[in-house]
Amino acid sequence: MVGIPLSLARKNKNVIWVVLFGLGFYFVNLVFIRQFLSAGTTVMSDRYSYVSYFGLIFILVYLAHWYWYESKSYHIAIQGLLVLICTILGYMCYQRTKVWHNPETFWKDVIAKSNNQSQLPYLNLGNYYADSAKYDKAYSPYVTLVKLHTDQADVYRNLGNIYGMRNQ
Repeated sequence: MVGIPLSLARKNKNVIWVVLFGLGFYFVNLVFIRQFLSAGTTVMSDRYSYVSYFGLIFILVYLAHWYWYESKSYHIAIQGLLVLICTILGYMCYQRTKVWHNPETFWKDVIAKSNNQSQLPYLNLGNYYADSAKYDKAYSPYVTLVKLHTDQADVYRNLGNIYGMRNQ
């Protein structure tokens, strides 16, 4: 009952079950996302992490609903909090769309956040540059992939083509 007043739990017996369901739903889904139990490689996708948040949001919505009908004095606070949350999330969403502008900005952002943990962003950025005939820009991601000991034959082929165009 962390963060939930005891008076609420005494007035509304369902709150205990709602909190248990919400936390249970959150932690059960988190087990698959964090790969404690593997359910396939696509589970690691970020889009699946939002499913677990349903449990926490369920608790918040239930509590807001209960307080809304408990007293009219909570209406302004709940509305203000809702406006604040929507404003913050809207701003964060807008800022994130700048990264999704094109493949170059997206993969550069992924590289900046991955700390060389994955070869995929370098491969996709290099291929984007190569497909766009920006071979000088494709050189750096391909060299990084070679340093990361990639087993992708296309990387070595494309890097060889870049060296050939440079007469090296």
